[in-house]
Amino acid sequence: MDMNDMMNMIEIDESDNANAVYPEVLVRVNKQLYAVNSKNVISMIDMQDVTSMPGTPKEIMGIMKFRDVAVPVINMRTLFNSASIQEEFSDFKKMIDQRISDHINWVSKLEESVAAGERFTLATDPHQCAFGRWFYQFESNELTVKHHLNKIEEPHRLLHELALDVEFYKKKDTPEAKEKIEKLLYTVKTEYMSKVVELLEETKVLFESVYSEMMVVLEKDGRQASLVVDGILSVEELDEVEYGHSDGFKTSEYIKGIRLRKEPREFVLQLDDEKLLECSSSRSKQD
Repeated sequence: MDMNDMMNMIEIDESDNANAVYPEVLVRVNKQLYAVNSKNVISMIDMQDVTSMPGTPKEIMGIMKFRDVAVPVINMRTLFNSASIQEEFSDFKKMIDQRISDHINWVSKLEESVAAGERFTLATDPHQCAFGRWFYQFESNELTVKHHLNKIEEPHRLLHELALDVEFYKKKDTPEAKEKIEKLLYTVKTEYMSKVVELLEETKVLFESVYSEMMVVLEKDGRQASLVVDGILSVEELDEVEYGHSDGFKTSEYIKGIRLRKEPREFVLQLDDEKLLECSSSRSKQD
């Protein structure tokens, strides 16, 4: 669903304003779902250029020009004391680069063990290497990322399990066994290893392209604010849930309750639009 379709879903007949029910705009910030009441949402757009303003709190990124008006921009990750999406991607990239280096070293150690006639001591179970431990626990709501990572599983498994075949033929001191080992090492480097590296490099590019920031623009009583979020999921009607500190959700002055999606049944934190508009209007005036 694109942004125009979502905006069309929040157009409500306000002739009976007292009884009007507004759906919620569901957004994602650092893996957590939040709901923004669509009553005050005037636009949902891609990330725009933001002009920084000296002297403002760190959660106020600056201002952007929207429909010829200067609108304060709130970075929701910063507001909730989370690492920025740029920092998260930088850490992700470093992790993938390290896993690539690990597997290049793994192949080198396998070759060295053959040359020295020694037992190979690194992981032969694809679940036990550092990448495998991350891979089999990683979760993502992005289907594109899930589909791409699934393509890595098979060559990564074959890469590690092939070391068991090498160990088997090491025990046979015959010309045929040595020839078989050479063929296995060639397969490791030119097929499985190269494919794993290629897919991991593509993962970095895909991760950066998929996790692009979006903006939800609010307006009420002449005040405006633009919320920078990781992504905008949908426009939905949510069920009410009694809110209390014992529910185990992180509390914040900018969260006024908990809602529940109809399908799938998962909890969503309800943002306080009034508090967010107060935050942007009062703090942007500190400059």
